[in-house]
Amino acid sequence: MNIFKLTILSTLVACGSFSPTEGEWQATNFDLSADACMLAATYGITGSDDSLSLTLAVTDDGFTSAIGNATPAPCTLDGMNYECTLQPLVFDFNDGFEVEDGDDLPAFDAVATFATTLTGTFTDANTATGTTGAEGSCEGDQCDGVIAAIGAQLGTDYEMPCTSAVSFDLSAASE
Repeated sequence: MNIFKLTILSTLVACGSFSPTEGEWQATNFDLSADACMLAATYGITGSDDSLSLTLAVTDDGFTSAIGNATPAPCTLDGMNYECTLQPLVFDFNDGFEVEDGDDLPAFDAVATFATTLTGTFTDANTATGTTGAEGSCEGDQCDGVIAAIGAQLGTDYEMPCTSAVSFDLSAASE
């Protein structure tokens, strides 16, 4: 490729004309080395060989990304870098809590909040890398009880505050 074409391509990408392929994507090659908030358990990921499906829709400001039936998260593009704004996950245990495939939790004076970020870089319109970061906190007089109950449900020692950083690869699904 000559320098003129490379300059035009770089200018187009820098001006925001890049957009990823719309449709179904797969997240794979998870690195779960720092997952104290148990993101892997939340999304059913047990190792690097797992995959997670998501839907990407192109917007005027970038794109939206959603896992399953979740509310799509708005994502902005800066060249080929992206950042997604996810709504915090809030679990209010004051009225008890129903656990899928487990014992329900009784009422606790506790509210757990998980603030999550999603950032990464596209290699091209069909491939990208990313990192999901999460910070968990708990407010209320009975947070220790909630944390112990969550740990018992997950079969692990669980602590709060917690921090997770899970990296992964993304690729547009084949047609």
